[in-house]
Amino acid sequence: MPLDKLHALIDEIESTDDRLVRSEILIDLAKEFSEVPDAVAQRPFPENHKSPACQSDAYVWVIKSDDGVFYPYFAVENPQGISAKALASVLTKTCSGLSASELLSVEDSLVPRIFGPTISMGKGEGLMGMIRKMRQLAADTLK
Repeated sequence: MPLDKLHALIDEIESTDDRLVRSEILIDLAKEFSEVPDAVAQRPFPENHKSPACQSDAYVWVIKSDDGVFYPYFAVENPQGISAKALASVLTKTCSGLSASELLSVEDSLVPRIFGPTISMGKGEGLMGMIRKMRQLAADTLK
């Protein structure tokens, strides 16, 4: 199943009840964050790629390859945007190479699963905005 990598990573994160251990996992994921390549986008980034409500000024691109699969890319302008970088890392690692319909099936509900049920409403909405933007860009390619 194509989303197996995503679900496996989320299951791994959810397997700990220890907030400190979860935080360490998320920090490690944020450290693995790779900025959008220059071949995809360069600063200043266009506003139509900005993720709505994200406090870390995240930008999203979805590129369709010649073989019809999609690759999400992210930029996070806030250097302290650890949560946005962690989510971008998760989505890049697990959603690269998916079809448009598979990208469209990535649910907002993975945010509280990754970051825990105590994530603030504002931060949660911003992170879900990154997923929504990714889905919207994938959907746009189908038009």
